[in-house]
Amino acid sequence: MKSILSLLLSLTAIASSFAQQMAFSLDPLTPTLNDDVRLSISQEFESTCYTTSASFERVGSTINVEIQSRASGEICLPAFFPQSATVNLGKLKTGTYQVNVTWIGAPSWGSRAGEHSFDVFGSAPTLELFMFEPIGLRFESTVDVNYQVQWSTDLESWFDLGGVIAGTGDEVIVYDIMEPGPTSFYQVKLVAREDPVVRDFLSARNTWRSAGIDDYAIEVSWGSSWFFWRGIVTVRDNEIISAVPIETNYLEPPVQRTIDDWFDHLESFFDPRADRIEVTYDRDFGFTKSAFIDIDPWIADEEQSWEILDFRPLR
Repeated sequence: MKSILSLLLSLTAIASSFAQQMAFSLDPLTPTLNDDVRLSISQEFESTCYTTSASFERVGSTINVEIQSRASGEICLPAFFPQSATVNLGKLKTGTYQVNVTWIGAPSWGSRAGEHSFDVFGSAPTLELFMFEPIGLRFESTVDVNYQVQWSTDLESWFDLGGVIAGTGDEVIVYDIMEPGPTSFYQVKLVAREDPVVRDFLSARNTWRSAGIDDYAIEVSWGSSWFFWRGIVTVRDNEIISAVPIETNYLEPPVQRTIDDWFDHLESFFDPRADRIEVTYDRDFGFTKSAFIDIDPWIADEEQSWEILDFRPLR
């Protein structure tokens, strides 16, 4: 009887440790100074009979949110139940904001506290093309916002034109000194401020795209949770034509990825940002040699990793 009671207490403690973690989400995910920003905060509690209301106060770049839980008067169920509250922060200036949350009346734990931070960026400007030898482009910049001008011939593959440009609030002029093709397109994108993970990712992806390799074979090893797959993937015209396993514990063949797909998959963990991202890139071709992703340290068995063990261009 004592061992059973100890086990129940242990399971309750483990469940409570997961339930106490607040989750934050922004709408839109990457807000600009022209967006109405909405912040949603959620928390799991071990009762279903509470309703919530929220208010906030903003002092400079600090946002203090107070959430109150009240008994609804309905029948309560003894199970973990998510509660959430949303505050409309309106339009915010560019910069980094710190959110401090106080959750009052949370069942069983009294008051709970949480913290979160997010960035507001300048909106992407309108890029104007004017005739010049070489081609010139200009746009209006915003202070403390970084930009990257890119070019393309098909509106699908984009390449960086020069390096990242720091906005000053003045007009920026960029020149394309290369002879344009029959059809050329240009765009300007916002770049996260001083983010080494994003910086290295953009540089590596540009190296891979510049290599122009659409036919190749890779030996890839990847896994998620308890499942793993290692084998040879062959790509022609940037499409997978075969995937031959060497070892795996999947009951059915999992969906395979090209190198471009692996770049897209890695980018999906930038916003919202995974808690841990560790990546190495091939020095010559830029593809991801290895990657480890941990989305949330409080969630078990959601980590994933992959490694390209061998790369061979095909003719």
